[in-house]
Amino acid sequence: MDMKTSPLAALKDAGLLKTDALINGEWTRCSSRFAVDDPATGAKLTDVANAGANETHAAIRAAQQAFPLWSKKTAKERSTILMKWFNLLHQHADDLARIMTAEQGKPLAEARGEVIYGASFIEWFAEEARRVYGETVPSTDNNKRFLVIKQPAGVCAAITPWNFPIAMITRKVAPALAAGCPVIIKPAEQTPLSALACAELAQRAGMPAGVLNIVTADAAQSVEVGKALCESDIVRHLSFTGSTEVGRILMRQCAPTVKKLSLELGGNAPFIVFDDADIDSAVEGAMVSKYRNAGQTCVCANRLYVQEGVYDTFVEKLAAKSKTIKVGNGFEAGVTQGPLIDAQGLAKVERHVADATSKGATIVTGGKKIGERFFEPTVLANATSDMLCAREETFGPVAPVFKFKTEDEAIAMANATEFGLASYFYSRDIGRIFRVGEALEYGMVGINTGLISTAEVPFGGVKQSGLGREGSHHGIDSLRAVAALVVVGRRRQRTGRSLFATRESRAALGLARRAQAHRAAQQCRRVLAVVRIVRDTDRDRHRHVAARHRERRVQRRSQLGGDAVGVLRILELRQQHGEHVDADRCDDIARSHADAQAHADLATQHVGRLAAEPRLGRREAFDAQRENGHRRGLALAQRDQLVHVLDQLPLVRQAGQQVGRVGFARKPVLHLALDREAQRTRQCLDGVGRDRQHVLHTAPSQQHHEVGTGLVGREHQQRRLGHRLRQRRPDGQPPRVDGASGDDDRIESIGREPLARRVEPAARAQIEGAERRRRKDRRRHRAFTRDHQDAQRAGAEFGLHECCRFCLQKRPHRRPSKCGAGEGNRTLV
Repeated sequence: MDMKTSPLAALKDAGLLKTDALINGEWTRCSSRFAVDDPATGAKLTDVANAGANETHAAIRAAQQAFPLWSKKTAKERSTILMKWFNLLHQHADDLARIMTAEQGKPLAEARGEVIYGASFIEWFAEEARRVYGETVPSTDNNKRFLVIKQPAGVCAAITPWNFPIAMITRKVAPALAAGCPVIIKPAEQTPLSALACAELAQRAGMPAGVLNIVTADAAQSVEVGKALCESDIVRHLSFTGSTEVGRILMRQCAPTVKKLSLELGGNAPFIVFDDADIDSAVEGAMVSKYRNAGQTCVCANRLYVQEGVYDTFVEKLAAKSKTIKVGNGFEAGVTQGPLIDAQGLAKVERHVADATSKGATIVTGGKKIGERFFEPTVLANATSDMLCAREETFGPVAPVFKFKTEDEAIAMANATEFGLASYFYSRDIGRIFRVGEALEYGMVGINTGLISTAEVPFGGVKQSGLGREGSHHGIDSLRAVAALVVVGRRRQRTGRSLFATRESRAALGLARRAQAHRAAQQCRRVLAVVRIVRDTDRDRHRHVAARHRERRVQRRSQLGGDAVGVLRILELRQQHGEHVDADRCDDIARSHADAQAHADLATQHVGRLAAEPRLGRREAFDAQRENGHRRGLALAQRDQLVHVLDQLPLVRQAGQQVGRVGFARKPVLHLALDREAQRTRQCLDGVGRDRQHVLHTAPSQQHHEVGTGLVGREHQQRRLGHRLRQRRPDGQPPRVDGASGDDDRIESIGREPLARRVEPAARAQIEGAERRRRKDRRRHRAFTRDHQDAQRAGAEFGLHECCRFCLQKRPHRRPSKCGAGEGNRTLV
């Protein structure tokens, strides 16, 4: 290419002239190349990379890798990149128009208009990316919600034509990028430079690698590239603009992978002028629609129907207007019509004109070619429906004018074609406007205008003129996959029968379920409060009895050994229990007597004195502590709500009555009842759903665990409660287990509604049945124990009986008993 004479030498930004394919963000040179010519002069402009199937598959893989990143970007982020691209297209509009005119041939002013028109699609879809809304569908079930969301369809492919090398790319690519889909573009072999220049600006705008790919190829390789795009199961959407014949081929190739298609195929647009129309305005509309881009547009007026009353006037004015068109190289000043794209296009125009004239048509103006690829603007009068120009799309500057009489005849003639892309008609009768507009079988209808394409209006046809729509919000809808979300609010399933739930309450929904859970939580708090009262009183007594035994053991050792260590230990125990101890005297004893015998004598005297006086004090203190425990239990029992709890829960009531008379040796009997009640409490906690955590925080989890697991052995109690039993109340009262101090306040916080009104009869029946079974088991146990003892006295063998098996299953933590002959037998103490 000679850059001194080439029209591309005048580019302001030489970096826009790209000749390699763009794959994964890199400009890729291919093994072969093809030439791009100037249609106006036939001169070679440059060589461009000739990609094939391998490069196409590489572009598909790059787009697939870029899809997760690009689709996860927010709509605002994608919109920002598209707006940068839009601004760059405007800034370089002159260079882009020059490249387009050089390789496509349209006049420079018209090319610049296409750049602005193509950029408008990027601006529109950059804004539309933030308005892809879903739906909320009214539900038929209160437990379900119906949602509709729109997600990116996936990798998209676009095969663009040569007649609008920039506008067709932006109209297809902008909605895909806005929707979150990476794109692979296969531009026409006649006009690849415009596509590559737009891709360079997209790279400058910050388009991530692999999101926008350009695969250039000549006519032979284009078939291979198109086949690879159609057969790939990665490509989810294919957009094509071209002839109907090629569209049918692409549909067949896409059928195995069931792709979504957007096809803008051939057209045969009618242009109707009624006798009530503004003739001058109709002529202007016909000039814009027919001769724009030398008639090489898919929506250009191909058949002009004029009512007989204004037929002659319209033909005369159209011919006069056509003579004013200047034909020539698009870079020349004043040129309004450039060359046809190639020799095949020129040959088709000549064939249609010859066919029309041979069948009676009259050439009013034009009818001849100029140079190698130019053709005069032509007007043919007296055209008929049997001519080629009535059945085929001419795609050139030829305007055949047909005559009609009535409105119905015009509609019938206009619809008598397999195509249905665009149509036009002129009329000032408002009734006729609606009648004809609704009767025409076309995807787009221009009324009193020859320009119908804009970014805000859906573009597409019906019948064999294609599928889908481009432009407007419909253009982005086809690139989004619609997904329906059916959300079910599953109810929490209960794992067992709750103590405070009936069949009706378990089946309740909404607020009824939450209210029942709240009531169950209150019942659990009441039960645990009573259990703590019973347990704390018994532990107080056990603690003082154990302390008294320890004192006696230390005292006996002190009396026998006669050493001062025992004396000090006794004094320490006395001091821990709040009794008066003369600490100074003990210190004097330790300091004054160095001899062990002297220490023993003094210790003996001191122990004797303590044995005379403090013994009565210990007994009185123990009785006072026990009486204080009874007073506290009675005071709490007098509360209204505690009385209801004891009345409705026989097991807890029985445990409360045994507070004063159950000693340490009979503690398992008491905790048997508490253990059964704790098991039912856990079932209730399992059934109340999310309120379980609230209940566990209200009733301390450690206390609930102690009762629920039945850890009633002496060592377990001492290990769990030892660190709390060492505390002493400042008022000299008996020590109190941590957690019991809040019982008074907790009972006061219980609701005033009697419990009997809220505990279901089924719960009471369950409790009473459990008590009857427990009494029956105890009677059987005592009977079998007596039989066992009689057998042992008689010297007979007594095997593992049912009672022991029952005890072993129910109480595996008990120590071995004498009621069974087997070594592993266990039962209650």
